[in-house]
Amino acid sequence: MQAGECLLSGLQIELRAAARTLSVAVLTAPGGEETTVIELNDTMLIVDRRRSSLTPDTNDSRKTHNWFAQNLTAMYAPLPPLGPSGQRELVVYVDGSAIEVFVDARVALTTLAFPQLAESTCVTVLAPGKEVPWDGAGLNISLWKLGDAMLPPLPV
Repeated sequence: MQAGECLLSGLQIELRAAARTLSVAVLTAPGGEETTVIELNDTMLIVDRRRSSLTPDTNDSRKTHNWFAQNLTAMYAPLPPLGPSGQRELVVYVDGSAIEVFVDARVALTTLAFPQLAESTCVTVLAPGKEVPWDGAGLNISLWKLGDAMLPPLPV
């Protein structure tokens, strides 16, 4: 894995990682203009949406045709003490604009992000605690593109 490399690109992604601390960026533009950062540290899970969209946080929906206020904020959830393994299990699902984050099957944050740029689809690993690319040394991470969950209509 190269530093800052777009590990996977898509709007339907599952990410699983085992680490003590970790920062990943999802729905990221290649130039970093838009990104949603998920950070896992010793005590907190943080989902930082402050740069998730180039669309202003407050907007006039009559002009932008956007009914959803961006709410470009950071969300925090406290984590329980680290277990004997010394690592945490991070699971992230991205499905279009929905982002669901789970830590150790005990803590969850769910949010929405609406990137404006069509190319804001990359997943990148960042140096823990910093918004800079990292080569991922010592990281156990798995990424999958999710398939379409839409089923054909039932016969009537």
